[in-house]
Amino acid sequence: MATSEELPKAQFGPPLWLGNENEGLAYYVFNPEGTESILLLHGAMTGGTEWDLVLPHLSKRYHILAPDIPLHNRSRNIKLENPGIDTGNLLRDLVKGSAKGGQAHVVGLSMGAHIGRRLAVQCPEVVRTCFLSGFSQLDWIPWKGSLAYIVYAVEYVGAMVPKSWIDRIEHATDTETPHDLEHFKRVWNLMMDDRDVKGKSWEARTLVVAATKGGLVPTNDSIRDASALALLAQQKNPESAVVQNKTMRHGWSRQGPKLFAEAVMCWIENKPLPDSFEPI
Repeated sequence: MATSEELPKAQFGPPLWLGNENEGLAYYVFNPEGTESILLLHGAMTGGTEWDLVLPHLSKRYHILAPDIPLHNRSRNIKLENPGIDTGNLLRDLVKGSAKGGQAHVVGLSMGAHIGRRLAVQCPEVVRTCFLSGFSQLDWIPWKGSLAYIVYAVEYVGAMVPKSWIDRIEHATDTETPHDLEHFKRVWNLMMDDRDVKGKSWEARTLVVAATKGGLVPTNDSIRDASALALLAQQKNPESAVVQNKTMRHGWSRQGPKLFAEAVMCWIENKPLPDSFEPI
């Protein structure tokens, strides 16, 4: 098996900016000659560079936009009055101004799945298809007000574990995102902010993915949450679907980057998914 050091990685140069440098939305562009655009939305506390292992496996037909979502990496200083709505509007402006034809196929992982859902509901004119993995709906938890502190504590303990150990489960990625509690709470509020989109469907054909490999380390996605999101998507587009992959963990863009890229392209191109995916 190839190690993380042996896998191909994309080279990230200085980002472009939507707005003023260090205060606007930072984003990276790959393969500007591509004829269709993909918008890659990363998970919490990382950045656009999270996609370095996936990018080499995407077809050259695709033009790639990989932003640092607000509050992350080079976009960490953006001021947000309404976290979810403002983030949706920033990404809308990025797609309108930089994507081919002002539209993009939206790919979101973990927090990026939350942001991708918001973009599809809030700004449907810029979204062609959606590929959303690792969505977690936490409204049902009675003590959810304390959940940010619990998750932060897990993150804090995890930071003390040698990187080589973590890489055996889910390959880590370097980031300039601050990891103090106050910043984490801002990121958490962004991820959980579903004002104006909660319970609403959207028109873009959407695949919801649950990576369900667990074990001693609870790194599996929720089938319940994935199914609920897919049911919402199907209200306006019956071609939307939900699948699981029992061999992959939550952060499978790092664990299986080639498979991730293949699944994304199959969904965009309306082709059968790789064999390891099964309907829920």
